[in-house]
Amino acid sequence: MTVSFLGPYQLRSTLASAAARVAAGWLCIALTTARGDDSTHPDRLPRPASQAVSTAEGLVAEAYEADFAAVEKDPTQLSALIAKLVEAATKTDQPDRAYALFSMAEKTALTGGSLAGLLRLVDQRADRFRVAREQERLVALRAFQAAHRTDRGKLEEVCRQAMADAQECILNDDPDAATLMLEVAKKANESALAAARKAREKLTDLKVFGKEIEAYRSFIEERQTLKAAASQARAVLETRPDHPQANATLGRYECLVLGRWFRGLAALAKGDVPDLADSAKQELDLLAATDPSPAAALAVANAWWAASQAEGREPGEVAEIKRHAAGMYRDLDGKLDDPTDNLLAKKRATEGGGDSPADATPPSETEPPRTGGFAGRQQAAKLAAAGGGGADTEAAVDLALVWLAAHQLPDGGWSFDLGQAPECRGMCTHSSRGPKREDRSAATAMALLPFLGRGFTHREGPYKKEVEAGIGFLVNATLQGKGKAYGTGGNLYSQGLAAIALAECYGMTKDKRLSAPAQAALNYIMEAQDPNGGGWRYSARQPGDTSAFGWQFTALKTGHAAGLQINPLTIKRAVSFLDFVQSDGGAAYGYTDSSSPSLPRTAIGLLCRLQLGWKADHPAIVKGVQSLSQAGPDTDLYFCYYANRLMHEVGGKAWIAWNAAIKIRLLGAQAKAGHSAGSWYDGVDGGHGADAAGRLYCTSLAAMILEQYYR
Repeated sequence: MTVSFLGPYQLRSTLASAAARVAAGWLCIALTTARGDDSTHPDRLPRPASQAVSTAEGLVAEAYEADFAAVEKDPTQLSALIAKLVEAATKTDQPDRAYALFSMAEKTALTGGSLAGLLRLVDQRADRFRVAREQERLVALRAFQAAHRTDRGKLEEVCRQAMADAQECILNDDPDAATLMLEVAKKANESALAAARKAREKLTDLKVFGKEIEAYRSFIEERQTLKAAASQARAVLETRPDHPQANATLGRYECLVLGRWFRGLAALAKGDVPDLADSAKQELDLLAATDPSPAAALAVANAWWAASQAEGREPGEVAEIKRHAAGMYRDLDGKLDDPTDNLLAKKRATEGGGDSPADATPPSETEPPRTGGFAGRQQAAKLAAAGGGGADTEAAVDLALVWLAAHQLPDGGWSFDLGQAPECRGMCTHSSRGPKREDRSAATAMALLPFLGRGFTHREGPYKKEVEAGIGFLVNATLQGKGKAYGTGGNLYSQGLAAIALAECYGMTKDKRLSAPAQAALNYIMEAQDPNGGGWRYSARQPGDTSAFGWQFTALKTGHAAGLQINPLTIKRAVSFLDFVQSDGGAAYGYTDSSSPSLPRTAIGLLCRLQLGWKADHPAIVKGVQSLSQAGPDTDLYFCYYANRLMHEVGGKAWIAWNAAIKIRLLGAQAKAGHSAGSWYDGVDGGHGADAAGRLYCTSLAAMILEQYYR
C-alpha cells in the first residue's frame, strides 16, 4: 500500500483571509481545543427515549399553558418564559422531563427570532445530555433558517454562524461535519440573495460571501484528503509500526496540520523526512530527561528552527515549525549563560509567535496555565468567602453574566445601545445616550471583563462561546486598526478597556494567538502617551487627565501581569503625570492639574501609586484612604470601582468597612425581575458614565466590584 503525504498548507492563508471577513467567526486566532464527542460523554445523561420525551412535552405544555398563552399576547414575555423553562430543567431529577423542558425552550426561542439564544440553549442541553453537539446545532440552524426563510437579516445570521461552526469543525479535525455546516451556510446565503432580490436590495456582500463559501469548500475538501491520508497511514502502522512513510504522513498531519505536537512527535521521529525526524528525536529525548539543561533545550529549539529554514518547505509548514520552536525559545528567556544566545532566543520567540496553538502542553494537562495576577480566579468561591463575599455576591455576579450574555450581538460584540441586541429589542431601559452608543469596542470590552473576572474564558467555564466571539470582535478591531482597537464613537478610554480585556484573556489562558493583538493594543497606548506630561486623554499625545490615565495605566499593569512587554520609559513618564496632578503631598489628585481634587480622581491616583510601589502605610496613602473611607460608597459606580480596588489592596479595617457598605448598596440595587434581571442602573446611576453608557456600563462595573475578592 502506498502512503503519500498531501499538504496544501498554502490554503491556511485562504482560511485566514476568509476569517477576517466572517464577523461571527474567530479564525485569525481560532480555537483548537476540541469539544469532544458529546454523544458518549460519561458525565452526562443518556438521551431519553423519544416517546418518553414526547409524553413529557405534553405535560410541560399543560403545566405552562398560561405562560405560553401570555407570550402569544405579549411577545416581550418570551425571554422570561425561556428562563423559567430552563430553570425548571436544571432543578428536576427526571431526565425525560429535563430534556422536554430544554426542547420546549428551544422551540420557544426559535419563534422568538434569536439565533444566538437558540444555540445557547442547544449547548446547555448538550452539556446535560449525551448528544452530538454539532449535529444538534446543525438541526437548530436548519430549523431557524426554515422559520425565517424570507428574512434577509436572519438568513445572513444563519450563514455567518454556520460558517463559524464549519470553521470550528475543521479546527476540531472534523471536516465531514464542516461540509454539512457549509451546506447550511450556502443555502442560507442563497435564500438571503433571493430575499434581497425580491426587496431590490444590494447584493454585493452576499455575492462576495458566496464566493468565500465556495473557496472554503475547497479548503475543506483538501482537509478531508489530508485526514484520509492520515487515517490510511494509521491503518498501515497497525501492522507495520516502523513504516517510514506512514509515520511521516501521520506525524506531519498531527504536528504540522493540527498543531498537536505531543501526539505526533513519536511518529515524526520514525518518519522518512530526515530533518523533521532528527528534530523530533531530539525533543523526545529532552522530554524523557529527568533534569534537562537549558543548553539541551536550546539545541532542540535550534534544530527545529533550522528545519523551518529548509529549502522548498511550504509556507504553512514553516510557520507551524517556527511557532513550536518559538515556544521553546520563550521558556529559555533569561536562562542562558551566553548573551548572544539570549538575544537570539528572544528574537526568534518574537518572530515565531510562541508555541504551537493546539497542543502547547501534553493532553493530560487539562487545566489552562495561569500566571500570578490571575491565579485567584481558579478559586473564586473560596476566595470570595474568605475575603468578605459569599454565596450572595457570587449569585449576583452569576445573574449579571446571564444578563450580559443575553445582550450579545450576532457579530460577537456588544453595544451600549441595548436595543441592538436581538434578545432585548428595547425591553431594557437606560440604554446609552449620545455618541457612546456607537462605541462598540468599549461596550464589548466592558461586557467581557466580568466574564474574565469570574474566571471564565474561551477555554474554561460555561460561557466559552460568548467569550470566544467577544474576544474575536476585539481582536479583529485591533488587527484592522493596527493596534488601535476602537472606531466610531470611541477614544483612548475605549483603547484602554479593549487592551485590558485582551491582556487579561491572554494572561489567564496563555493562548499565544492572543499575544500579538494584546501587545499591539498596548503598544498603541504607549505610543499615544503625552510625551511631555506623561498622561493620556481622548486622543493620542494630548495632555492627559486622571480619568483617562486610570484606564491606560490599568491596561499596562494588566499587560505586565500577563507577561507582555511594557516600555519602562512609559512608566517613568506616568509617574511624572501623577506628580503633576497630585496635591496634599500625594493624598489627593486633580483632573488635568493639582487643582480641584475629587473622590474618583483621588481613588485612581492612590491606586496607581500603590501599584507603582508605594506601601499601604505611606503617609499619603493612609491620609487619602481615610478621606475616601469617610465618604464611603455612593451612587457613582466609577468612583466605587476604583475605590474598591484601592481598599482591597490596602486591606485592614478600611477594606472591611468599605466591603460591608458596598455589598449592601450593590446587592440591593441589582434588578431582580423582568428582562432587566441581573443588571444594574437604578440606585447606582450617579456617575457621569452612567448617563453616557447606560445599563451595560453600570452592570459591568458593579459585577467587577463584586469580583474584587479574586480579581
